[in-house]
Amino acid sequence: MQNDLPDMRASHEDRERVVEALRVAGGDGRLSAEELDTRLEGALSARTLGELAGLTADLPVAPAAKEVLVIEQEGGKYAQEGRWLVPARIDLRTQLCRVTLDFTKLKLRAKDAAAHPRLHIELAGTLLHAKIIEQRR
Repeated sequence: MQNDLPDMRASHEDRERVVEALRVAGGDGRLSAEELDTRLEGALSARTLGELAGLTADLPVAPAAKEVLVIEQEGGKYAQEGRWLVPARIDLRTQLCRVTLDFTKLKLRAKDAAAHPRLHIELAGTLLHAKIIEQRR
């Protein structure tokens, strides 16, 4: 968040970024359900960058997407669903595992798409069942 321009009007993308940070914080247990609801309402109705910055000031900065996501698992299920940060490469190294990679809820910004125009997925394992779900354009 740009804290040097607190009176600048917030865009939809600014609000969306804060909403995502709040949801991650709620999922991590940093915010109670009631506090999360209150802050989400504040984020959606915020008019300035300063208002948005105040909603996340006491939260850690969200991590950037990793360059490589390595999934090593033996047995069971592994799923990446919902909104998640997509790396440039995914390495699946599993045995007796069902893997689901769901890309339907992603919203890539233009700069993210330019940085990683292609996604490389490497599959290595025995008795691996992989399901990749993409959003059609």
